[in-house]
Amino acid sequence: MKLKLPIYHLSFLFILAIVGGWLFFQTQKNMSEVEKLQIEVNQQIVNVDKLAELKTQLPTFTREIGIYKKTLPSTEAEVADFAATVEQMARGLGLQITYHFDDFTELVEVSGQNIYGLGSEIVLEGSFQSLTDFMARLSGLPYFFKVDKLTISKQETKPGIKVSVDGFLMMNISKKI
Repeated sequence: MKLKLPIYHLSFLFILAIVGGWLFFQTQKNMSEVEKLQIEVNQQIVNVDKLAELKTQLPTFTREIGIYKKTLPSTEAEVADFAATVEQMARGLGLQITYHFDDFTELVEVSGQNIYGLGSEIVLEGSFQSLTDFMARLSGLPYFFKVDKLTISKQETKPGIKVSVDGFLMMNISKKI
């Protein structure tokens, strides 16, 4: 008796093996994509946490940026604000004040760094106590004013002293508006 090969069965088994192999590789491919997406989702979660932390720090940074912008003025209006602040402070202490600002900024060496500064001379007349109070308040202003030369002299026609303060109002010329 001659045995017949089960061609239909073998063909079905072969097709089943091919379909199973294809499904296996598709599943592996999908699992690989899911792993990559999971890594990306985890990174996004970390980024969201960082953003939440930065959001709590934003008011502090905003306040510090405002202080920095005022510390290093960049426009004529901001320089005028500085001059008005200094004049109001001097007059509040009973001092007579006159200003002279240079027309252009120049590079000024500050702690080994070159920063643009607007040259200025402030001349004050009044009592010694008022002048010392003025200098203390000037150093407390939210501006970066570098004093290069301080000349104190006696007034010729009235009592008190005269002080000439030569220095630079440091500028942020890269912030031009």
